[in-house]
Amino acid sequence: MLLKIQDGTLSAGSKTVLSHFDFEIRGKEKIALIGKNGAGKTTFLRLLAGELSLDRDDKRTSAGITTSRKLTIGLLSQQAFEDLSITVEQALLDVCPCPDPFDRARFDWEQEYDRIFTGFGFRREDKKKQLMHFSGGEQTRIALIRLLLLKPDLLLLDEPTNTWILRRWNGWKSIFAPVLPPRSSCPTTGFSWTVQQILSTSSANRP
Repeated sequence: MLLKIQDGTLSAGSKTVLSHFDFEIRGKEKIALIGKNGAGKTTFLRLLAGELSLDRDDKRTSAGITTSRKLTIGLLSQQAFEDLSITVEQALLDVCPCPDPFDRARFDWEQEYDRIFTGFGFRREDKKKQLMHFSGGEQTRIALIRLLLLKPDLLLLDEPTNTWILRRWNGWKSIFAPVLPPRSSCPTTGFSWTVQQILSTSSANRP
C-alpha cells in the first residue's frame, strides 16, 4: 500500500464532491480515473497533491489518509505555466537541486535533463526559447519533463489528451492517474493501467 483513504469526505466550497469513500494506491500501480463532468476528478487530484484536505468528520474512526512513508507528489495540471516569458531552460533549472554549476551532481543532473528533454522530441537548442513560442501541447510536455526531473513518488496527470505522453512513460515507476474527460475512449489500451471509476455524490460511495 502506497496511499490509502478510508471513509473520506471531500468538499469544494459548500458542495460535497465525494462522501464517505475509500481509495487505495498499491505500490507501482498506474490508475486511470474516469468520471463525468462535475464528478470531482480534478478536485480529487488536488486532494492527493496536498492542495486540499478531507473534510473533518468527528464520526470517522479511521485516520482518513494514510501513506506507507513520506511521499513526494507531482501534479501536472491543465495550465502548465503561469509565466510564458521565461525560457525552457529557466523553467527546468528552477527545479535543479544543485545550484553550483561546477558541482559534479549538477553535471549529472544536466545530463539527465538533456536525455529526457530530447527524448520528448525536443532539440537541445529549444531550451533557449521562451515558453510562449511553444504550442499548448509542447508546454504540457515541458511541464511533465520538469516533474520527471523532480522524481516524485506519485505523478498525477490532469486530463492528458496526448496518448503519446502516456505511451512514452508507460514504464515510469510511479505514474498515477490520467483523469479522462467524459465519454472519451480510455487511452489505456495497450498500457499497464488499472481503471477506477470516480462517482458523483449521488452515486455509490467508492471512487
